[in-house]
Amino acid sequence: MNMLFKKAFAALSIFSLLLLSACIFTENGKDQNVLPATQTPQQTQPFGQDKNVFLSFKYSENEVLIHRVILDQNEDGNLVRNVIETATVVLKTTQDYASIRVIMLKATRDDFNGFREICGELPFGNKISDMNIYRDGKIARGKRYKTNIYLPQRPLKKGSVWEFQGMKYKLSGFDEITVPAGKFKVAVIEFSANIATIYGEKKVSGRIYFDYEKGLIIKEEREERLAGKTTKAENVLIAIKKQPYKPNMHCVYSNT
Repeated sequence: MNMLFKKAFAALSIFSLLLLSACIFTENGKDQNVLPATQTPQQTQPFGQDKNVFLSFKYSENEVLIHRVILDQNEDGNLVRNVIETATVVLKTTQDYASIRVIMLKATRDDFNGFREICGELPFGNKISDMNIYRDGKIARGKRYKTNIYLPQRPLKKGSVWEFQGMKYKLSGFDEITVPAGKFKVAVIEFSANIATIYGEKKVSGRIYFDYEKGLIIKEEREERLAGKTTKAENVLIAIKKQPYKPNMHCVYSNT
């Protein structure tokens, strides 16, 4: 596996871990000190298309979330598809954040060399990760944090817009969607940004389907354009398991 592939898939692994635990990188790549937790109302207000609502991330210690990320990339004119499945295990919940462990269950790659499992090609640290997820979307790993899919802790309604660290958001409405994990009522949040990189301007856009009752991302669609190349990602909740649940650790400990 060449160095370019290692770097690309390391980025994919980190991307999937954060995405599946409710985040994707949206800031400029620099770590910052952990910010204080933001207080949030404990109850979600009932609403329709024209009423206010508070949106915040929530997790249940009784549930394990199983997600699948499909990442399609164009490498030298060839379509490459990476697929990762993970289990998000809730270790502890507090009023302001949840401590979670994200465990990689499967990792495959389909490219010009054919289809194969690649768990053994990935660093151990990219296959299991502990972090704290705050209600507004901040993610703390040790004494550092990154953030994404930021939810302002104020009333929102259809048409509300906000911006955080260069990413623009809009609550475009409410819907009901069906995914492998079931049927969910969701707030539909659109996002976009133009991010300066050493390779030029990266254009990011997408849509988040956020369950406003459970406080979880049910589905996300994301597209990035940079230097003439396009990367498309889809993250979907495929199952909700009840505790006790023992995830298969084969992928995490695979080294071949």
